[in-house]
Amino acid sequence: MRTLVLLCSLTACTTALDVKTAPTSATGGAPGTGTADTIDTTDPGTTDTTTTGGTTTDDTTDGTTDPDECPPGVVCVDQFPYTDDNTTVGGDSTLDSYACAPTTDESGPEIVYRVELDQDGFLAASLRDLGADVDVDVHLLEAVDADTCVDRGHWRSGALLTAGTWYVVVDSWVDAAGDAKSGDYSLDLGFTRFGDFAFDGLSADALEPALYVFDQAWQDGLTDRFDYVVVDFSIPSTESRLFAIDLATSTLELEELVTHGSGSQDPNDLTMAGSFSNVSGSNQSSLGLAVGAETYYGSHGYSLRMDGLDDGFNDNIRDRYIVVHNADYATQDFVNDNGYLGRSNGCWVVDPDVSDELVDYLAEGTLLYTWADDPDFLADSDWLQGF
Repeated sequence: MRTLVLLCSLTACTTALDVKTAPTSATGGAPGTGTADTIDTTDPGTTDTTTTGGTTTDDTTDGTTDPDECPPGVVCVDQFPYTDDNTTVGGDSTLDSYACAPTTDESGPEIVYRVELDQDGFLAASLRDLGADVDVDVHLLEAVDADTCVDRGHWRSGALLTAGTWYVVVDSWVDAAGDAKSGDYSLDLGFTRFGDFAFDGLSADALEPALYVFDQAWQDGLTDRFDYVVVDFSIPSTESRLFAIDLATSTLELEELVTHGSGSQDPNDLTMAGSFSNVSGSNQSSLGLAVGAETYYGSHGYSLRMDGLDDGFNDNIRDRYIVVHNADYATQDFVNDNGYLGRSNGCWVVDPDVSDELVDYLAEGTLLYTWADDPDFLADSDWLQGF
């Protein structure tokens, strides 16, 4: 396994979500001022109650805190997916301004979660069900110190993290009048490890680079969704090789057959793709990161245009009319009759029974990553530099 690299500067993080669609009860944050302090999580405190999916513990009898126990005033999480229905009202107001958004006033009360990750993987934090006139934001921290902010968002934050201890902080924004927008919220945490879907056919060899790429795209603000589609062309066409993942819950939403282009056909194996291209007229599949765009109705019915985000590898797919659509040659019945899946002109073609669901899943902003163990792609894709 390659060394995991965090791609977000601890002093200048950006968020993918500050200008995206919000829950109807939430209002956007505005610039403010504040200073960053550090919570001393070793100080004795009062006993907290158990929270759904997490724990808090008493101090030891000599007035000190066992470092292996959950510190007072902190919710500890070590199982996923995790959900907590809580409120920032009555919480500490210690963390005021974060390195990820230094001009945003977060001096209202916050709730701190300590998260234990047993392996490297992608941690996704999502807020929902905010109370009326509540504006709380969610932050990922390396320590209980606002200067160690890894990512933050008004309603979602996420990052590819190494195994160990991390912190999630739900903090209350303070408006220009000095009013803290504290209140009720629900927090969901999902954690996706590289090998989580190996049993379903998606190997760590494909998912690890796919999560690495998603992390970069998330930090660059290219999506505000934790939905993600990975296509693994190292898998034969007779097996499911398109995987739709909800990173918010680390669940597999779809696992489907998908075609490769006729020009990509391995001459020695009718089930395998052997070459890839970004060139018009090649009838080959393209590798790399793409994003779902607009839907349309064409000769194959309800379909989806895609935009390629991988320079030199798939940035020509719109001009090539490489889209997502359905066809009868992309079904299990076709495999049963022929021993292989049909081929396209480079499009991602799926079974008509699942096509509408996939198109809706990808439309207007979901990322799709097409991977193969191709030496040129692995060496030269901009998204894989540093992997």
